[in-house]
Amino acid sequence: MIPACSSFIWLSWHYYSEDRKQALTNLIYGNPQLKPEKAETFEVSGTYKFDNGQLDVTYHRTNYRDLIQSESVQQVFRNGTPVCNSGRTRIPGGLPIVFSCYDQFNVGKAVINGVEVVLNYQIFDWWRLFSSYEYLSTKDRATGLRLLNRAADHTMRVQSLFNYHDKLLFSINMISQWDLYGQNTARQNVYVDHFNMDIKLDYFLTKQLNLFAGIDNLTDRKPADGFSSRLQALDPGARFFYAGAAIRF
Repeated sequence: MIPACSSFIWLSWHYYSEDRKQALTNLIYGNPQLKPEKAETFEVSGTYKFDNGQLDVTYHRTNYRDLIQSESVQQVFRNGTPVCNSGRTRIPGGLPIVFSCYDQFNVGKAVINGVEVVLNYQIFDWWRLFSSYEYLSTKDRATGLRLLNRAADHTMRVQSLFNYHDKLLFSINMISQWDLYGQNTARQNVYVDHFNMDIKLDYFLTKQLNLFAGIDNLTDRKPADGFSSRLQALDPGARFFYAGAAIRF
């Protein structure tokens, strides 16, 4: 074993494509009545290697007892007294703030099944592709209903990396999600979809110094009303420009 230590400095500049209209604050309250959740997981996976690439397939199943679930509520009560109220307020001289209260409780029994397929492929010397597809099924075994605010039924990720002589590195990252079961602002349970694309360019002056610039949420897509803030695909939910330098030493 050889001890090693590395450090780097990240200097960056950021710009939003739109002014932020309000601040969002999530207040998650612990519940003294919660039981610790228990889980048993079974997983099997396989790998197929071929010229310039690799394919991985994984199946997993987790059985939960007393699964801890968190949901947005209008009020949180403790000992009969409201300790949190969802709503809007304003700091004097500041932006309006929207408070969302989250309470936690146990689900008796739940099961999560999933399949993930991952492809890693070197198309050319200068172009590498990563892609994955995941299917996820989440259920409360007592009611047969889906678990809220967990994950999308279907998630597709694609990353393309373009490398020019180890000096320029350009990356494109895309994620598409279908049938995410969440709560909208009216606390209705809804199914929502989402798509996001990010791009980034790195220029390596030396092995220790590189410049970078990028755009997150290139298409300026707004998250659908129903994405829980804890599952938020975008932070912030707007086009986001940044640039900077990284120094390693």
